[in-house]
Amino acid sequence: MSASLPGGLAPRLAFFLALSLAACKQGPDAPAADGDGPATVPAELPASVDDGVIEGAAPGFIGATPAETALILEDGGVCYVYERHAVRVDPIGADGEPRGDLVRVAARDESAILKDLCEGASRALTGEDETDTFAGIEGDVLLLDRASGDTGRRLIARDLSAGDRIILDSDFEEESVRIEDGRVRFGSLVREARTAQDLDGVTCPQGADFLANGVVVGVVQVQALDLDSREVTESDERTCIPLG
Repeated sequence: MSASLPGGLAPRLAFFLALSLAACKQGPDAPAADGDGPATVPAELPASVDDGVIEGAAPGFIGATPAETALILEDGGVCYVYERHAVRVDPIGADGEPRGDLVRVAARDESAILKDLCEGASRALTGEDETDTFAGIEGDVLLLDRASGDTGRRLIARDLSAGDRIILDSDFEEESVRIEDGRVRFGSLVREARTAQDLDGVTCPQGADFLANGVVVGVVQVQALDLDSREVTESDERTCIPLG
């Protein structure tokens, strides 16, 4: 079973990288323009920053297309620049505690100065009532990892070439996500397994070890979003993850 980025994508800001953090840049702790929305919060940034450019920036899941570059903006936001889009990411929260990202996007203009393009990104793809983390762009498809309280997490995909239309909104298990062969492969938990018989027909090499150590195993139904057709299909494959 594939795993997500080292350290996981679980509750973190999209621009936290799996690096040791040795530098810190503060973003403003100010309310949104209307005075009622979420406030931006201070954010730690990686040490590998050269003149405002972050090195090695690659938000997303295993196999994700890396950003061509990533810039620190003057107000503390981070902008990821891809082939056709620039994505501005600002952490938001209350009382100084981050709870997700404010994600805004702009179509890339090759003649524009990247910093100006990033600062002008204004199409909001996240709502004040959602807890979303930016999870990368594949072509014209932008991915969000949404925390949904007691119901777990949801994988959201928006088609930037079709009015930012939502083409995927599904619960998912973080360990199951991988981008490969033009598809976003992910899995949804369908049931728990507590005995060896419960794992019949499930691809689960470590299942016996998990069960022997008293670990409940989750059976995951594998699905895939085709990045060309925008269609979601459910495969016959079932894999497993340890649930604890």
